[in-house]
Amino acid sequence: MNVCPATVLDARFPAFMAGLPLRKVLVELSEGYPVDDYERLLAVLRPLRRRGLRLAIDDVGAGFSSLRHVIRMSPDVIKLDREVVTGLDADAVTRSLVRSLCAFARSAGALVVAEGVETPGEADVLREVGAHLAQGWFFGRPGPVELLYLPAQATVG
Repeated sequence: MNVCPATVLDARFPAFMAGLPLRKVLVELSEGYPVDDYERLLAVLRPLRRRGLRLAIDDVGAGFSSLRHVIRMSPDVIKLDREVVTGLDADAVTRSLVRSLCAFARSAGALVVAEGVETPGEADVLREVGAHLAQGWFFGRPGPVELLYLPAQATVG
């Protein structure tokens, strides 16, 4: 579920979240908004995270995201913005940055998800530098909902 800091700070948020199976919920803190009060934000999230809620920082590498933001929030998932993924295979500086972010995530116990992967070269570099997961048109274009379901007689494997 994507949320902005103001949503988390809304007095109704904890009650809403209390009704969910938190071990199955990943909140993506949208990075398009600044965080004015980390302590207040963390005070709302801490009890939810103790009950199993997972936290992702979305769009790392764009907008208001900063290393301070990632460090303060201590997320379970770091989602790399497509701006740092696009052309990664042709840009040594960006590749170095992504490699460092992947190493940081590993040491912090977080997963890295790369967004906006569109070429085999980007996918190869992401695998090489240690990104855990990737999403983007290289892996598949949007399609009809029918493609999400396997017929009852189909097997996987």
